[in-house]
Amino acid sequence: MIKFGKKIEDSDPDIISFTTDEHELDLTQHFYEYIHLALPIKRVHPDDENGNSTCDPLMLDKLKELIVEEDNDNDPRWDELRKLMNDN
Repeated sequence: MIKFGKKIEDSDPDIISFTTDEHELDLTQHFYEYIHLALPIKRVHPDDENGNSTCDPLMLDKLKELIVEEDNDNDPRWDELRKLMNDN
């Protein structure tokens, strides 16, 4: 909503207030927020008809290189913390 008045009030973020001598309305931030909220949170490439990923194969290879495998060796410091959690 737009509200005309003698002074600018910022009490409500949903209301844009103007003084009577202003003649331009900058909606840049509002459009940015609208577009940003319309984007999906997670972007996923769809699979093709054979069930293969349509993502760039070079990018998939690079991602495989960068994946950190979980180490099964337990750190004794974490074991002590797990004991505290299991005591409850």
